[in-house]
Amino acid sequence: MVEKDLNGTISKKPTNKQLSKTLHLKQIEKHMDTYALHHALEEIWAFIKEVNKYINDTEPWKADNKEEILYNVLDSTRIIAILLQPFLPETSEAMFSQLNVKPQTLKDAQFGLYKGGKINKGKHLFSKI
Repeated sequence: MVEKDLNGTISKKPTNKQLSKTLHLKQIEKHMDTYALHHALEEIWAFIKEVNKYINDTEPWKADNKEEILYNVLDSTRIIAILLQPFLPETSEAMFSQLNVKPQTLKDAQFGLYKGGKINKGKHLFSKI
């Protein structure tokens, strides 16, 4: 959608406060610190579901504020890439590349740090089996 409707470029926009509240980073960090990796992954997947719900609820394909919605989705995707690095390092690297950002660390898993810019079109992260 960014490529088709926004010429492959996204500008920095305000963070959606409701979406940002669905990321339970302290819980994820606690689970990672205590090696409860399955619980950390549960929290990460719960956040991914919330981002998906945000997309479905806001319907960016119909919305007048499409760029703001897509910015929040891409910023969330950046955070997801950070959180998935220990589990799916190559996938995270591909996500960072498509977002046109350098790999980041857990301290960067905050909303509003994505500067926007040109999106790199990439291959599907997961191929069909």
